[in-house]
Amino acid sequence: MQAEIMEREGDFDESSPLIAHHSSPPANRGIDHQRRVLFVAYLVIICVMFGDCVQLSPRIEVYETILCDQYYSKIDTHLMQGRNCKVKAVQQELATLRGVERLTELIPRSAVLAIPYGIAAKKYGHRTILTLALLGIALAETWGLFVCEHTTVFPKHSTVVRYAPANIQPGWFSEFLPIRLIWARWGWQLLGGGSSVTATMFFLILADVTPVESRTIVFFRVHAAVMVAGILAPISASYLMGHNVWLPWVLGEVLIFISVPLTLLLPNRKDESSPEDDLNDAGGLQSRQNGDIATMHKGVSMKERVFASVQDITSTSSFLAANVQVVLLLFMAVLIQLGNDSLTLLLFIYVPGRYHWSFARAGYLWSLGAAVQLFLLILLLPLTGHVLLKYFHFSPHAKDRVLVLASSALMATGAMCLGLAPEIGPAVIGIILMSCGAGLLSLVRSLVTLHVSSEDLSVVFSVMSMMIVISAAVGGPLFNETYAAGLRLGRMWYGLPFFIAAGLVALEFVLALFIREKHDTSIIGQGEDDSA
Repeated sequence: MQAEIMEREGDFDESSPLIAHHSSPPANRGIDHQRRVLFVAYLVIICVMFGDCVQLSPRIEVYETILCDQYYSKIDTHLMQGRNCKVKAVQQELATLRGVERLTELIPRSAVLAIPYGIAAKKYGHRTILTLALLGIALAETWGLFVCEHTTVFPKHSTVVRYAPANIQPGWFSEFLPIRLIWARWGWQLLGGGSSVTATMFFLILADVTPVESRTIVFFRVHAAVMVAGILAPISASYLMGHNVWLPWVLGEVLIFISVPLTLLLPNRKDESSPEDDLNDAGGLQSRQNGDIATMHKGVSMKERVFASVQDITSTSSFLAANVQVVLLLFMAVLIQLGNDSLTLLLFIYVPGRYHWSFARAGYLWSLGAAVQLFLLILLLPLTGHVLLKYFHFSPHAKDRVLVLASSALMATGAMCLGLAPEIGPAVIGIILMSCGAGLLSLVRSLVTLHVSSEDLSVVFSVMSMMIVISAAVGGPLFNETYAAGLRLGRMWYGLPFFIAAGLVALEFVLALFIREKHDTSIIGQGEDDSA
């Protein structure tokens, strides 16, 4: 969810037709109304993001404990008291469990759901769909909690249960619920469309009540709130896990559920007569040149709709085929996403598994990485960019390209360092260096604006969003299964997924070397305005 909000924020800028349609709030919406809406919106985003982030480490620890129970129950129940949950068999199954879970989480993010919910938002309002989507997310998280709470290997009065840690007792149902049932939690997100629709509706509401000149600041504050949640939530989880591992998980659930009624305080604009396409960004390749979705589906036969969609795909493919530089940038975005996913997916498995740290202590490393990212995005990257423009007289394109190359080099070095690190010290350095790639996707988007005219920008951003979703779907199984393969190969190969991540980011570095500045004064001028 955190990555989804930040990804959506990068696509909602003043160059997007979506925002242009929301030219400014109506005159009858005073400053008090805007402040109230923004306050509620910030409260919603804090509840959702803190609730999402605070669950991660306790959830993985519960997964590991359940898998560990199952493993030793098959070998010898007398070994339960002195069990070692870091054995290869348990860690391999944990990696598989997390990899497939990540893959299923991405199903609701597809355009298959985004388009119909975009149409529904026009009729029923953005707030209605946002509330529905958050309710679906809350129910999905509750499903995972329910399955883990009621997964048992033995009857609750058995000697095995007596040996289980006091704060991770199995559930109270006598029957056995397979832990892999957590893979079904994505089904609840069919209600509302999941995190992709949530993020889109959220930014649409903000854009509707915020003047054009203030939107960048508002979106920046949302980004800051997301990153602060990413720092504070793991620290809070680590502290609470010292008392009871279920406590931060339940706290996260409560916060997400609280966000649902809070959305009812937001305005609910409907677009039944508005000629705009509210899900340009989340819906993938939609009809942007031939009118909005509502028009496309009104009085048009199914055959004509299919033909129009094929035309859109054909025209987009022709556009990309004629713009090699844009294609390179799109592939760079995919490689960057995969590199970022390696750390996001494996930190809470790799660090406890290889260095025998507790999940609670590993949470502090997550917060450290988030703090580095916040420092980079708020201070270091803007300051470095300003220095390159003002004192070294770089063009906006050259500035972004240099920052991409530098960030990529640091990220690839960090991934290799983390994969090779025999002790926790070098691993911490690797995490810090990998976190230096936090601004890469934003920099690539900035480069895209310098290579594409404003008329084609929404198409390219939509293609980029789709490719990022696909890469995220690939990343889950890829990195978790390569981690399991590394466990089978031996200790020297435990860092195999990070070796792969380093190679992918290094390839992105090479592609960046081939990006050349487009000498088009109109586009460059537009890019300078966007950068400002």
